[in-house]
Amino acid sequence: MPIYTKLTAQDFEALHITAKGLFLHGQCYEFAIAIHRATGWSLVGLMKESVIEHAGVRGHDGLIYDSRGANTSEDFSKEFNLTPDNVQTIVEKDLYATRKIFEGSIRLASRIAQSLWPELPWRPNTLHSRMIAFMEDLERLSYDHNLWIRSTIPGCRPVISEGDDLEGGYFFSPTVTASAYVMDRYFKGETPEHNK
Repeated sequence: MPIYTKLTAQDFEALHITAKGLFLHGQCYEFAIAIHRATGWSLVGLMKESVIEHAGVRGHDGLIYDSRGANTSEDFSKEFNLTPDNVQTIVEKDLYATRKIFEGSIRLASRIAQSLWPELPWRPNTLHSRMIAFMEDLERLSYDHNLWIRSTIPGCRPVISEGDDLEGGYFFSPTVTASAYVMDRYFKGETPEHNK
């Protein structure tokens, strides 16, 4: 089974700062729609009179997720000087009726959220879920044919080479930009390089 390694603490922090900068006070609607579509969780709006001041999604754990991560209703509201009484369930069309929504930002938000929080229940069609399925298939193929994708030297183009009895499998991890995944093979009994 391929090993998924999360972002390093430093890379997580860098990507999280980017996410909050882009999606907390800017395109929060897009971030909320991205998580809603990728998990199926309900959208919520932080209402200031009849205006949706901020948007997020309510997880199965009752917490509200936005670009900051998981929040209590109090924490979700406090950033905007409002109270939990201002949190209401909304639907996607409510956000589209309020202002122009940018589909490219939704795609970016989805990739970032999946890289930051891979443990969320992402639907099968999401990048994270498809990457796990791809890596499982690739590892199975490598074992079946004893051919492994690797780099001869870090930073070099990948090659496919025969393996031996020491092959452990593959590891993969999102990049700090959330635009791709890094992968390599590891040997039995070895800790994947990315975790060292």
